[in-house]
Amino acid sequence: MITLITPTSSQPRFHKRALALLDGQLEPVVFSFKRSYYNVNEFHQDVPVTELAHMEDGKYWLRFKKLFSAVRILSRHRKLSGSKIAYAFSIDCALIAILSGFKEIIYEVGDIRSSSKVTRMLEEYIFNKSKLICVTSTAFKEYFAKLYSADRNKIIVVDNKITTTPNREVSASDKLRIGIVGLLRYRTPLEFICRFAEETPQVKLVVYGDGPCKSLFADKQDIAFYGPFKNPDDLDKIYSSIDANYVVYDNSSENVRLAIPNKLFESMGYKVPMIVAENTYLGEQVAHYNIGNSVSISSYEAFKQDMTRFIEQHATYAESFNNIGPQDYMDDSDKVLNAKIKEVWC
Repeated sequence: MITLITPTSSQPRFHKRALALLDGQLEPVVFSFKRSYYNVNEFHQDVPVTELAHMEDGKYWLRFKKLFSAVRILSRHRKLSGSKIAYAFSIDCALIAILSGFKEIIYEVGDIRSSSKVTRMLEEYIFNKSKLICVTSTAFKEYFAKLYSADRNKIIVVDNKITTTPNREVSASDKLRIGIVGLLRYRTPLEFICRFAEETPQVKLVVYGDGPCKSLFADKQDIAFYGPFKNPDDLDKIYSSIDANYVVYDNSSENVRLAIPNKLFESMGYKVPMIVAENTYLGEQVAHYNIGNSVSISSYEAFKQDMTRFIEQHATYAESFNNIGPQDYMDDSDKVLNAKIKEVWC
């Protein structure tokens, strides 16, 4: 049995990991916190889930109380179930696992959260305590191996690829439909694309998602806003309704510069050209496959120029998907992850 501890119950990446472990007959059980956004996504019905608490942004004193309560719950679970391995998906969750008495730790890093001294000290401690570390970007592996002088052999890259075979049926449109899919949180890139769409008659925004910036899109007559969606259930519908995937995040963040989001693999599978932020590892991958281009968010004028170039070259990017096969975008975490777990523990 492997005990998964997740900071939210709605993140599709966590669902993929649980399903991969289930396929590998490793008996995953989940203990999860609940958040305010994206509660439409759920774990597979065959994976037992226990909710630890509902966590609100801010209110740190209440969060600490809930974290200590989670330690008691996990400690009791460990003793009663005999579970030896904890799979933690955040610094908080890893600390809970350690304080609950788990000695065998798998730590997965999906994002670089902070560069503060305290955070780095805690994460270095977790790296040293963990027998296996999973990251979702090759750039993350190099970053953490150097930052913490970590053993590269215990860091594996598990790409956040798609789990279902894409089926895209594109309907005719007299405009280029630019899709924004996912958590709506980086205000400047979102404000820029809204302004660009307003000034460009041949462009229409199609938005699927939720988050703190959703007010930019909700109740706007010239924007098709559909709100939260289920992943992967709704991906066919979403990517059939867009012609470009807008994946532009704030590249002042080190996390954004190094991360590879699942949107890369969704775009590959559904053959939808990408618009991404410049000076990012994601941008390097998009350029490598020639499936889109990077844009500047240093000023609106630079952004507009790059967006205009994307529109002009859109057809060329679409042709490049002929060189991409299922091995590039279909999920193989069941093989990669389970093989490594069995190597370490069996």
